[in-house]
Order: sequence, then C-alpha cells, then structure tokens
Amino acid sequence: MNRWPDRLRLFIKAGLLILLMVRCAGIQRDLSTQAVAYDNEAGPEKNYLRAHMNDGTVFGFNRWVVIDSLRIIQGKGNHYDHNRRRIATSPDSVFILNLSDVALFETNDFSGSGGPIALAALTMAPTTVVTIICIINPKACFGSCPTFYAWDGEKMQLMAEGFSSSIAKVFEESDIDMLHHARITGKEFSLRLTNEALESHAVKFADLLAVPKNQGQRVFSTSDGRFFAVEKIYKPTACLAPEGDCLRKVLEMDQDERYSTADPANLLEKEIVEITFRDTPQGETGLIIGSRQTFMTTFLFYQGIAHAGKRMPYYLAEVERGNKRMQGYLTKIWDMLGPIEVFVQNERDKWVKAGEITEMGPIAADLRLLNLPDPGREEMKIRLRMTKGLWRIDQLGLVQTDKPVSPVRISPARVLKDSLEDPLALHLLCDTSAYLVTRPGDAYDLVYLLPENDREYELFLYSRGYYLEWMREEWLKEEDRSKMAIMFACPRQYLKMMAPEFKKIEPGIEEMFWNSRYVKN
Repeated sequence: MNRWPDRLRLFIKAGLLILLMVRCAGIQRDLSTQAVAYDNEAGPEKNYLRAHMNDGTVFGFNRWVVIDSLRIIQGKGNHYDHNRRRIATSPDSVFILNLSDVALFETNDFSGSGGPIALAALTMAPTTVVTIICIINPKACFGSCPTFYAWDGEKMQLMAEGFSSSIAKVFEESDIDMLHHARITGKEFSLRLTNEALESHAVKFADLLAVPKNQGQRVFSTSDGRFFAVEKIYKPTACLAPEGDCLRKVLEMDQDERYSTADPANLLEKEIVEITFRDTPQGETGLIIGSRQTFMTTFLFYQGIAHAGKRMPYYLAEVERGNKRMQGYLTKIWDMLGPIEVFVQNERDKWVKAGEITEMGPIAADLRLLNLPDPGREEMKIRLRMTKGLWRIDQLGLVQTDKPVSPVRISPARVLKDSLEDPLALHLLCDTSAYLVTRPGDAYDLVYLLPENDREYELFLYSRGYYLEWMREEWLKEEDRSKMAIMFACPRQYLKMMAPEFKKIEPGIEEMFWNSRYVKN
C-alpha cells in the first residue's frame, strides 16, 4: 500500500507546526525585549506615574504635578530609553514634559491628579475597590464601557452601553443604540450615565437622536446610520437551532434570549440558526435583530491583559503611537470570532449573504436593521451564522423599509451629579474637542429638551469615546509572555487553548458579572 500521501500530509502538518512555533518564538523574543524594571522610582507601597512618550522613551515620576493651563507635566524621577535603561535622573531638578508628547500615562495612584492623568492606564486597581466576586473570579468582573439608564415607565432601566469596542484612544468610535424600552413623559428626557466598572471612561459626547414617528410606528436604524419608520413587525413562524426549536425565544424583545454554550475544545466553532417567515412584507424588506454578546469576549479581553501583565502599558503605548502591527495583534481575535452573518435563501435555493451584525458588548441588547435582497419567493428563509456561545438573540422580525426618516440630534441641556448642576460636565459633553472623564462609581444625569411639537419620537443614544481597563492584582499572577506570543502569532491555537478555561466559568459568569458592578459608597 502506498503510504506517501499520508506521509506527505504528516510532513506538511509538521512543517506548519514548526513555522507557527518559530513565529511564536520570534514574537515572544520581540515582546521580551521591553524590560519592565524601572529602577526604584517608587517602592511597591508608593504611588508613581509613568509617561510613555511618543518617541518610545519613558519618564518615571515619584512626585509630579500637572499644569492644565500650560498643557505640561513636571516632576522628579527617572528617564528611560526604549529598552528601559535609565538614561537620566532628576534628584535636584525637575523634568518638564509637554502633554502632547505623551502617548500614554501609567499610574497606581487611584486619587489621580485630574486632567489627563485621570485617563491613565492604571497598572493596579486598589484592593479597597475590588469586589469579593472579582477577587474570587477575576475574569467575571463587571466591565465594558459606559452604561446608560432611562425611564421605562416603572423604573430606570439599563438600555445602552457606549462604544464597547473602543478599548484605547486610537480605537475611539461613535455608537448608535436604540432606547427600545424608553418612555417619554414630557418635554424633558433624562439619561443616567454611569461608570460601574474598574475603568476610566472618556466620553466625547452623549447626544440624543429623536426620530419623529406616527402613532403605532417604530423606528429602527441600520449599521450605516440610516433610519426607517415601520408600521408592523412580521414575526417568524419557525426557528431551528442546533438545540432544537427556538421560536419562543426570538419573538419579542423581552430579555428571554436564545443562546448556546461555547465549544469545549475551540472557541471559534460556528453554529447556524435557521428562521422561516411565511408572512412577509411587500416591497423592500429588512431584518431586525435584537442581540448582545455573551461574556466570551470579556473573558478573552481580561485573559489577554492578564497574560500581558506589567507589559500591558507598553503594548497600549505602542498602539497609541500608531504601531499598526500591535493594533492588528489586539484586534485579530475579535475579527476571527466574527459578527452575526445573515444569509437569505433565493429562488434557486442558494444561500446568499445579505450582510452582518457587528455590534459588540455584553451588557445591553441593541436592535439593528439589516436590509435584505428580494428572495424571489413568497416564503422567506434566513440563516444566521455565528460563533457558538458568543451571541444572545432576543428578537428577530421582518419589516418593510420604504419609509426613511431623519433624526434630530439633541445635546444635553443640563447635567447633574449628586442631584446638583454640573456646568463643567455639561461643557465637556458639548465641546467635541474635550472629554468627560469618569471613574468607578461616577454617575451623571443628562437632561435633554425634546423638540417643541406634538409629534411622537423614537429615541436613540448617539455616543462617542473610549475607555481604559484597570489592572487587577489577581491578573498579574498570570503574566505569561509565551501565551501572549501565542495569542498574537497563533490566535487560532490560542482560542483552542483558552476554550477549557472559559468553560470552567461559563455556567456562572452571567450572574457573577452582574453581581460585581462597582458602586461607590
């Protein structure tokens, strides 16, 4: 028997494995060239500030002051080169830096110094602010960007999370979220902006989009910012998932979601959900999808920070300096996990891709509208292809998309903190060149004045900004350059390697996540 084909396959597999190992080893060497020993500008019990400069050097301060009016920082400490070798010190004088020359600040000072230091990448969240759940299970801590609450007729309900994928300033994005359950009770409408995580949030704006509509209509938005008023939502007649019938789970936006668990051996494993509509709209048609992510991406984000350990500020600084390779490393896994892909069956029984839903974030479900091609048949069959265990689907429906409408953008008229007017916060949210920076436990009430007429409105949140995750002491115990290199160079292998770790906490991560929100006493 000729065994050459089998031997050839083994030879190819071995070659590929060697190439991957070489690549991982090369990246590991690259990552390890940046030492993290900064002499002793501060002992473990002292506060420090490090300024990662645009030229790749670092200033480490043990005493410092920020002069916002001059856009400078001055202080005493040490200056380090690209390899973290000390090249200068200032025992009797001070270093003076222009803030515009700083790519990223790093500090363990929870009190902060105001201004730009409030947006430092903290290397250690103080143990006094870490919840018991975060200590017991650090990968289940509440996080993922600013949260927004609105009145639903009975209580202030969580309705939106802003710019979930903006994990650094260079990734800053705008985000539109439907306030599906919001109820308008007068000419004023309020949103509560909160920071309930161990993060620093930089909010450039948080405006309201009010879309006029007729009584009985709903308005939905597409991912490219178009809005359509609809008279009726056509419900599916069948929904078939790998676990069986899922129809009841996707009929209403009621938080009774259809979701699956992750594959135990590979977090990239895909699944297909097939939906049938026998009652369909006439003319141009769109699919509405109410969804949010599970906590898989949160776990992987936190695990990646843990593997980076003390080097995480260096990686973030490289990202902010415009290092495209490092930016690609940080986003590759999210790209591989992928969106919800939508396919429509045409008259020849072929599945044609109609588009995809890319909305990230595990906190608040959002409703998106995706325009569909004409299937050329009365019955509409749709397939959703997505990563197993990554998405929670709350509602699916068809709508007619022949009534485009335009929103009215409204900035806050007042901002309150602790029930008192905060004119500075109002100014920062209305000045698109500035940011409102929030810390754990901060909460602001944003008050908007709706247009003066008798029309009804569908409301959307239009926000922009970014956030920086704080390091936890428990994460530093898992610092591992080898695993970080595998994550960067061999992401498919990394997602297989992390599957068993995620499966250990997957059954209880939802409850643990919600119970670990940070609330200031």
